[in-house]
Amino acid sequence: MTTFHGLDEWLDYSTASWRAAGGHAALDPRLIPRNPTSYNSETYRYLAVRYRHLFLDLYEAVRTDGTLIREQPEHFAKQWAAHYDPITIWKQVCPLFVFGQALGGLDARHRDLARAYTLGYGIPVMAIDRMMDALPGAPSTKHTWLFVLASYALGLEQLRKVDAKAAVEGCFLRHTQEMYHFFWGEERERYRLPDAVSTATLNEYLEGHSRLLSSIFFPVTIEWAFLLAEGALPSEFAPALVALRRMRQLNDEVVDADEDIRYGIVTFPYLHGMASPHGAELAQNVLATWQLDHDEPDSPKMAALTAERRRLLQEAGSLGAAAQSSMQFLRTVMQAVMSRFPAETAFDVTLLVNQRVSHLFRLEEHGWQEITGVYQPEPFSKSSESAVSLHVPWT
Repeated sequence: MTTFHGLDEWLDYSTASWRAAGGHAALDPRLIPRNPTSYNSETYRYLAVRYRHLFLDLYEAVRTDGTLIREQPEHFAKQWAAHYDPITIWKQVCPLFVFGQALGGLDARHRDLARAYTLGYGIPVMAIDRMMDALPGAPSTKHTWLFVLASYALGLEQLRKVDAKAAVEGCFLRHTQEMYHFFWGEERERYRLPDAVSTATLNEYLEGHSRLLSSIFFPVTIEWAFLLAEGALPSEFAPALVALRRMRQLNDEVVDADEDIRYGIVTFPYLHGMASPHGAELAQNVLATWQLDHDEPDSPKMAALTAERRRLLQEAGSLGAAAQSSMQFLRTVMQAVMSRFPAETAFDVTLLVNQRVSHLFRLEEHGWQEITGVYQPEPFSKSSESAVSLHVPWT
């Protein structure tokens, strides 16, 4: 499996960290190649238990009838309920808590930043995603756009109440502005195939200023953790945050390959496939897919086009190539983590990285197709043996 070669140093580091944390059997990193699905689920389960009180405190504030939402007008609360997704929020704020804990411990500022982030980015971006991920002709309502603006403003207001340096707000504004520009650029380019695809095109997509930087929750929340602990993000860690963004987006592009192209989004697997000997056939299929969605929405003919498209991507090795590039970015993250954190204090951080490693192992094991029902549980109830207790200073 060439995708995963060169992980020995990281697995040794992860194993040392795992042993220092008590050696919970289901989280032995050496299990990843043998049973990635189980390991992946257990990482979510462990973090749900360990950070349960933090998540519950957050949800008490931002759930559909939460303390912050009850203060808003009824029309806002109604839209909030339509887009609220606790599991997605959990995934987005978890890096803030994990890195905050590893960098010296948590305080009320981490709690308040998690609330502000959810209000100003987590929920608004779900609303935008749903509007963009719609087939031609789907309505895009003024009400949703007004909700996005109102929620962003509410999050920014909460952010400014946090007792933290101005750099915390600047980090959020900088990344959010960049992310919105990527959304805008993506919308302008939808339903357009490139005239030609070369190795240079692929490299520019991976290393240049492409949509692979549209994911902000890793860099924002991790940079916040460094700003709270040390006053600045270490310069040597900055490339790791860029790599995390690209890795996360590439993973989504592998999983969402069928869905993305239906929405007119030409992602890395398709660029790779079009640069292969299957390129002309793949381009013809994509154009036929878009035309069918335009002329005959929900047509039963789409199933055959989708099967053919996935076959072409598999034969071109395009999904595997995306995963291989994702692993390259993960290696950058691994080196930064190993350089910055002693293994004895980094177990939760290694879990965040190994979630992504096991995710890719799991996808390869199942032919690069997503498996449903593995991201469990919601952190509302204890559902596995107790994790190491975590002090929460505001309870």
